[in-house]
Amino acid sequence: MLAEGAVEAICHAMGSGATWRAKENAAATVLSLASVHSYRRRLGRNPRVVERVVHLVRTGPSSTKKDALAALLCLSGERENVGKLVEAGAAEAALSAISEEETAVAVLASLAKRGGAEAIVNIDGAVVRLVAELRRGTEWSRECAAAALVLLCRRVGAAVVAQVMSVSGVEWAIWELMATGTERARRKAASLGRACRRWAAAEQTAEYPATSDVTTTAITAS
Repeated sequence: MLAEGAVEAICHAMGSGATWRAKENAAATVLSLASVHSYRRRLGRNPRVVERVVHLVRTGPSSTKKDALAALLCLSGERENVGKLVEAGAAEAALSAISEEETAVAVLASLAKRGGAEAIVNIDGAVVRLVAELRRGTEWSRECAAAALVLLCRRVGAAVVAQVMSVSGVEWAIWELMATGTERARRKAASLGRACRRWAAAEQTAEYPATSDVTTTAITAS
C-alpha cells in the first residue's frame, strides 16, 4: 500500500494480466490488503480497484471469480465503500454468481447490511434468487441467504416480504432451515418467519376489516 504505484499496478494486472492466473493473483492481493481495516477504506475509495474487482466477478473463471468475490466481501465490510460498490454493479455481479459461488450470497448480505438493500431489491429477480438459495444452497449460503432476506425485509419493508411470500415453497424452506441449519441460520430463519407471519396477518386484516371489527366487539362484549 505504501509503495508508489503498487495499487495501480495491481489494477493493471486485474484488467490486463496476461493470464487468468495473473488476474486471480491480483484479486487475491486486493483481498489480503483489504483485510487491514485502514487499507480497506483506501482501496474502496479507488474507483479502478472497485471496477476491476467487480469486472472479474462478472467475467472470470471459477477460481478467479472466487478470489474476486472474497475481495468484494472484504471491501463491503466498510460502510463507506458500499455506495461505490453498488454504483459499480457489485450487487448485480454477485447475484449473477449466486449459483456458482457461495461467497456471492455473503456479499449480498454484507451489502444489504450496510446500505445496499434497496439496490438489491431493485434488481429484477433478486429476492426470488435468494429464496432459491435458501432452499437449495450449501449450509453457509443458506445461512447467508436467510440473513440477506431478513435485512431486505427490515430495510425495505412489506413489499419485499410480499415478494418472499409469493415464492412457492418458501415457508417449507424457512421451517427446514429452522430445524437443520446452523445456530445463526436458525435465528435468521426464525426472524424471516416472524416477518412473513406479520405480513400475512396484516394482509388478512386489510382484506377482512369488517370481520375483524365484529370479532373485536364480540370479544369485548363477552
